[in-house]
Amino acid sequence: FYLSPHLNFFEDSILVHFNNSFFKLNGELWPFTEDNLITIKENELKPHNFAIQNKDQFLQIVNTSSDLSDALIEFQQINLPALANIIELDTVLRSGLLTGKIRLEDPFDNLQADVDLQLSEIQVFDMDCDSISIDAFYNKAKKRVDIAAYLDDSNYDLFAKGSYDLRPDLLNPVQLDIDVN
Repeated sequence: FYLSPHLNFFEDSILVHFNNSFFKLNGELWPFTEDNLITIKENELKPHNFAIQNKDQFLQIVNTSSDLSDALIEFQQINLPALANIIELDTVLRSGLLTGKIRLEDPFDNLQADVDLQLSEIQVFDMDCDSISIDAFYNKAKKRVDIAAYLDDSNYDLFAKGSYDLRPDLLNPVQLDIDVN
């Protein structure tokens, strides 16, 4: 990747702009939007038009509140095998597209994350799957992750719902219900 950050110190904030910057993933260029900007102020991070794109695939970070602390990470049609190649899982994950959103609230003090993902056209090893939907919610104060996942295929359906409790004193931190049709 090639990053060319330009920092501007303004009053109590730092403004960061990436000039002519890009990531290179599997030989493909993912340039940053030209007018990208990130404002950093104390415990606040505000992105403006901060995105990278390669053809139909994109990832962007958007500020979702007036206090600058909440963010939305959106991605569209991300080629999963290209990402799997980075961690050497490309022989396992042979095809698939990822679309979704991750909402972050109060990430600096009391993080809450709401994840909504859709995977489509998936092939893991030699098994094809039409789609997988995943919804998850993390709450730092409650030290818990709630998750629901739905696998939809012409041959079978699977629904899983559960939670993972992050408190260290629990004997059984995982609760999971699975329904297969």
